Amino acid sequence: WTPDNNPYTVVNDLYVDAGVTLTLSPGTIVRVHAAEVDQPFLNNFYWSGGTAEAKMIWIDGRIVAEGTEQDSIVFTRDQRIDDYRWGVIYLSPQSQEISVFKHCRLEYAFMIGLTVTDVLDGIICIEGGNVHVEKCLIRNNGMYYIRFERDTIIQQALIKDNVFQMTDPFPITSFQPHFVASGSNHLGYPI
Repeated sequence: WTPDNNPYTVVNDLYVDAGVTLTLSPGTIVRVHAAEVDQPFLNNFYWSGGTAEAKMIWIDGRIVAEGTEQDSIVFTRDQRIDDYRWGVIYLSPQSQEISVFKHCRLEYAFMIGLTVTDVLDGIICIEGGNVHVEKCLIRNNGMYYIRFERDTIIQQALIKDNVFQMTDPFPITSFQPHFVASGSNHLGYPI
C-alpha cells in the first residue's frame, strides 16, 4: 500500500494469508473501523457470527510497515469519536515470517474477543512469527499495547526505541495500561 491511495479504510476484518506479505510504504495511512467501548459488556468487540463491530487486521503471513522519520505509517480508528476504538493487529500462530513496524504511529485500538475466554488485547498481539517494533509512537490504546498472547514461543522479537503514551483518557477508567505484556499471566510493564 502506498500514500497515493490514502487513506486505506478497513471496514471488514482484514486477513493477510500465509505466504503473503502486506507491505506499507512510508506515509501510508490505515483507518480501521472502530466501535464504541460499550462498558461493562464490550459487546462491540466480541465475534458473534465470525466478526465484531470493531474490526481487526489478522496476519497469517507477514506485514512490513516501514516508515521514515519524516513519513511515518499511521494505524488509527476510522471514526474520530472519543469513546471509539478499533480491534487489533494479530500475528497468528500461522505467521512464520518477521513482521516489521518501524516509524509507525499506532493508536486508538482496544481488543477483539474471539470467544468469551479467548481475547486478543493489545494493538499488536503476537502469537506466532517474529516481530520487530522499532521507533514507533504507540498511544491511546486499551489495556496492553504490545501483547505476547498465551504462552507464545517466538524465535525473534525486537522492541526498541518506541514511545508509549496515554494522552487521551481511556473510556474504561479502571484500566491500567501496560506497554508490553506476556502470556496468560497478564504480566505487564506499566506506562
